[in-house]
Amino acid sequence: MNLTPGKGGTSNFTDADFVRAIRHGVKPDGHGIFIMPADDYHNLSEADLGAVIAYLRTVPAVDNETPPPQLGPLGRVLWLAGALPSFAAERIDHTAPFPTAPAAGVTAEYGGYLVSVSCQGCHGPGLSGGLIPGAPPDAPPARNLTPSGELVGWSEADFITAVTTGKTPDGGQLNEWMSYKTFSGLTDDELKALWAYLKTVPAKEAGTR
Repeated sequence: MNLTPGKGGTSNFTDADFVRAIRHGVKPDGHGIFIMPADDYHNLSEADLGAVIAYLRTVPAVDNETPPPQLGPLGRVLWLAGALPSFAAERIDHTAPFPTAPAAGVTAEYGGYLVSVSCQGCHGPGLSGGLIPGAPPDAPPARNLTPSGELVGWSEADFITAVTTGKTPDGGQLNEWMSYKTFSGLTDDELKALWAYLKTVPAKEAGTR
């Protein structure tokens, strides 16, 4: 979807329309948005969601009328089988109040908040990884981020390097499904808070969401 105020974009969106789309996965016309990770964005605090909307208001207009998304044969099979969670609006508790974000800082509590709005969609609520819901069949499984997973032996510096550059301590390269280019925009304190939280999560077997 074109998020700029250009043709085919969000020029007619009110703040309430943005809230419905981002936090609830619902278009202004009341229809659900296909493959929209509103499950994660539903965890944004009111202030942080407001900041996102304020930023979107500053983006230059680009004319781009995107066609409606279409499923291929395999996608249709998965959707009919209930294996493709395509509409977040069907899973969200739309009556839940905005969560309260903890004070920003290098704390596990703040790191947990950041995880809830950025990592759980792929790595699962328990962060044990496995197949990513709604991803194409050839997508790599998300890594197990719990103490029994692939971060064993990593230092804080190893973690920060991996999530901001894609380079792992063993010289490997993370698949671009791991959005390290996005995470590279986090502050040092935010990255350290993420690490602090990961050190507190219970160990889980990989893929046991």
